Amino acid sequence: MSDDISAADIKSSMDKLLAELSSIRGDLSTVKNDMITIKGDQSRLSVAVNRLQTDKFPSSGSGKGPVDGEAPASPPPLQLSAPLTHKLRFPKYDGVDDPLGWLHKCEQFFRKLRTLEDEKVLTASFYMDGAAEQWYYRLEQNHGVPTWPQFVDLVNKRFGPSVRSNTFGEVTHLRRTGTVREYEDQFLQLLARCEHVTERQQIDIFTVGLRNPLRIDVELQRPKSLEDAMGLARAFERRLEIEDDSPPPATRSSSRAAPPPRGSHPPPSATMRTPPPATSTLPPPTPPAPTKGARRQGHASSACPRRRWRAAVSKGYVSTARRSSRPATSSR
Repeated sequence: MSDDISAADIKSSMDKLLAELSSIRGDLSTVKNDMITIKGDQSRLSVAVNRLQTDKFPSSGSGKGPVDGEAPASPPPLQLSAPLTHKLRFPKYDGVDDPLGWLHKCEQFFRKLRTLEDEKVLTASFYMDGAAEQWYYRLEQNHGVPTWPQFVDLVNKRFGPSVRSNTFGEVTHLRRTGTVREYEDQFLQLLARCEHVTERQQIDIFTVGLRNPLRIDVELQRPKSLEDAMGLARAFERRLEIEDDSPPPATRSSSRAAPPPRGSHPPPSATMRTPPPATSTLPPPTPPAPTKGARRQGHASSACPRRRWRAAVSKGYVSTARRSSRPATSSR
């Protein structure tokens, strides 16, 4: 065999190597696609098994034994996927409330199970009920299955709050009109729609909306986080409620009582009592008995002694001899 290798042999060898590399590349692409398909099937199977266990065995951990005369319940089906540390349940949505919280739970579920991007919309739409289910059915019939970012945007437009052009401005102008709890709920609802707001700005905006005196109390404590500011606001609100319920402080009593208001009766006092009017316990005086045979005189004759004397003489009750010896009465 000659040591010299012709150019034709080199070219043929290179062609064979390129062909083998192309074949290997095609096999790798096929294996990659098969792995993606297997992962997708595994994710769908895990979701289906999880929902089946939730629907058919809601009280599997209650500890109740079988009822007499009934066959014991069959054990739950085995999970074909890897066992989960915590049993997760995919949240349902009916289109009534704000979808922001539901979408956030979907993201958490997908991160936990490492769901593929093209499987997220199918999984989320499977747990839609009521008006949300009807809306997605029409959407899929008209435009096909959207991507996950498109799905999130469409759900927010359909079931989210009205479109706000300046959500950050609404947060900054929000003021507390009721309890701190109500103000926190309104603040967090608007803040969830804002983007690129630092925590220091959140604390300042929340504190400004508290109004005085809670605003000053929270600012003096210099909270480091929004949770600290909310906790301080609730604590100071509780303190104000306790102060309002406490009785007023007692004042020093003076020796001289304050005069009662005009038009009111003073209360009875133990030291100063008005004595009751004196009542006589003696019987009323008895009028003198009239003289035998005497007539009742009028007011004029009984009042004047001279007239009484003349009347007695004229009637013969007193003699004239006694009249001379009677001393003269002085005229009035």
